[in-house]
Amino acid sequence: MHSRSSPSRFSLGTCKLMAITAFLGAGLALRTDVSGSDPSTRPASDNIAMASRPAPGGGASPRMLAVAAGAAHSLALRSDGTVWAWGSNFHGQLGQGPDLSISPPNPVQVRRLTGIKAIAAGGNHCLACGSEGGLFEWGIDVRFDPLAEGSPSHEPRGFQGIPERSLAPKKVIALAAGAAHDLALIDDGSVWAWGNNVYGQLGDKTTMSRFYFERVAGLPKVTAIAAGGAHSLAVDADGNVWAWGNRKYGQLGLGHSRENYTSEPIRVPGPTGIKAVAAGASYSLALKSDGTVWELGKPQRRLDGSRDGSAGGLERLHGTTA
Repeated sequence: MHSRSSPSRFSLGTCKLMAITAFLGAGLALRTDVSGSDPSTRPASDNIAMASRPAPGGGASPRMLAVAAGAAHSLALRSDGTVWAWGSNFHGQLGQGPDLSISPPNPVQVRRLTGIKAIAAGGNHCLACGSEGGLFEWGIDVRFDPLAEGSPSHEPRGFQGIPERSLAPKKVIALAAGAAHDLALIDDGSVWAWGNNVYGQLGDKTTMSRFYFERVAGLPKVTAIAAGGAHSLAVDADGNVWAWGNRKYGQLGLGHSRENYTSEPIRVPGPTGIKAVAAGASYSLALKSDGTVWELGKPQRRLDGSRDGSAGGLERLHGTTA
């Protein structure tokens, strides 16, 4: 498999990027502008197919607002509140009903979802948040099956959690999905977690998995979140990064430790001014307000390219800006 030990710039044509996302072997970039006035005339490689579909009545096509990459599937959110999916449908990740053989090469609209404001794609599951803050899920249910091994939900459904442990009437403004755990950011700045917790990625000082929502204690007001393979990240209102969960590969930026995990949020040493974070299977990135990109920790790479431990803190990736 081809790999790089330093950042490499690649071309997306004449465009500006509005967001990037990655998980395991997949990566997506969302463009804010593309040369050419008629999106329907662009080749498939230059534009996501559903973005080129004209709006009813001949109006302007809905814009792309967000993208999310899972282990083997991807999601896109349009400005009309619809969600589109493509990739693997083995666990019902495309939201097309019980026929799991449906894996079209082009994006398809996820059933029964309208008015969506936020999306997230995890290992083999998906999340969406409606305009009123309600949550929807499909694919493997990591709340009732925290090992992500059970029967999938083939279409989006509302959360059916324990009433006294539910998020209602809290308003969800952002979602993050890991391999088998999830995070929700509430409009009051609090973070809530559920799912697999074998590495303490739920941040509750335990390694016990759970299917109900629980607030992550020890965090100040949070403005951004991210969930990786088995670790979690948050950015507070002052631009500091907080991390918890699996730290085996230095993905928390907390330095060397005899323990392979941290089960409560810890502030990552380094500069402030962080505005966004991203988490992959075993790595983490942070974006500063000045457009520079930073890696959490400075992994010590073996000769074979694998990573061993971390020097801790935030290390700038030179030659990268956003």
